[in-house]
Order: sequence, then structure tokens, then C-alpha cells
Amino acid sequence: MKINANLNILSIIRYEQLTGKAFQEIDYQNENEIKDLLYATVVASNDEIVSRTDFDMLCENSKVFSEMVSKIKKHAEVVSGFSNISSESGENIESNQKRIYVTDVVSTLIMSGLDANFVYKMWICDLPQFIKAYENIERQKMEAQRLWTYYSILPHINGKKIKTPADMYPFPWEIEDIERKTKERQEKDEEIFYKFMNGEIKFN
Repeated sequence: MKINANLNILSIIRYEQLTGKAFQEIDYQNENEIKDLLYATVVASNDEIVSRTDFDMLCENSKVFSEMVSKIKKHAEVVSGFSNISSESGENIESNQKRIYVTDVVSTLIMSGLDANFVYKMWICDLPQFIKAYENIERQKMEAQRLWTYYSILPHINGKKIKTPADMYPFPWEIEDIERKTKERQEKDEEIFYKFMNGEIKFN
């Protein structure tokens, strides 16, 4: 049997299908969960059908099992060096507290036009950049639709109260950006105030 422990996206999808758990929830201290991951990897990496019974028998050989685990660990170490890419919202597939199934993310990317064979061969650290691109495209579509709606109803609304499309209907990321800028301005004002109170700043 070919032993391949390259954790590509297809391997992770097979793991989630096998266990019903999100990949990010795997307990690397749990031998059974490691076996599930290894089996999913073997199934995804071989053209021939490998039964779970045959795989479990293979794992009874401690040398073979240790070799597969070693390959998984080595691959994880390599991937971790490329895992600093995050989406625009600052979220990361591997670190986000919210439960995220890689299967769902991949399905969305494929249905949006990304080639399935290309996606299946990617590493987990490759996903965030495509998620960011997808989010940007969706945002542009939504903003374009809002702009069209705004111009369509402009003759029928009070232009003094609703001056921009964002005034009509702000999107969540716009609200977050406003809140972030407001917080930064407040922190800067507080810093100036404390420096003034401590005599570090003097006004002429």
C-alpha cells in the first residue's frame, strides 16, 4: 500500500466526511483521531480502494504507523510556515474560534468558479487567500447592486438625509470599519489627554 501523508484539501475533506468533525477540531493527542486523519489521507492519495479494515491492520505494524505519523507531523511543520495569510476580516481557517468546515468553504469556492482539481491539491494554508478574493468579489457585487438601487430611488428620497449609498444601507464591513476608526480616534485622543495631564504636551 502506498503511504502518502500529504495533507492536501481533499484529504481534509475526506476526514470531515469520515468523522463529521471540522478539521480544526482534531485532537492530535487522540490516537484514534490521528488514525482517522491518516486513513482519510491514504484514501485521498491512492487510486485503489483501501478499506478501513485493511488500513487498521496496517497500523498494527508500529513501524509503519510511526512512519505515517512522522510524515503527518513533518507536513504540518512545513505548512505552518505558510499559514500567516488571513482573510480581510482577520480570520484564519486554522485559528478562528468559530467552527468552520473546510468542506463547506471549498464547496463555495468551487461553485464560484475555482477549478475543483486545483483546489483539492492545495494545502490548508492556501485557502485564506482565495477566501479573501472571493469575499472581495462578493463585496464588489453587493456594493454595485446597492449603488444601482441608490440611483434608482434617488429621485424619490430626501437627498439631505441619504447622501450616499452607505447612508441608505451600510454593510457589516463598513460598520466595522467605522467602529474601528472611531476606536482608534478615541484611543489617540486619550493618549494626547494623558500626555497633556502629565505635562508631556504644552499648548502655546
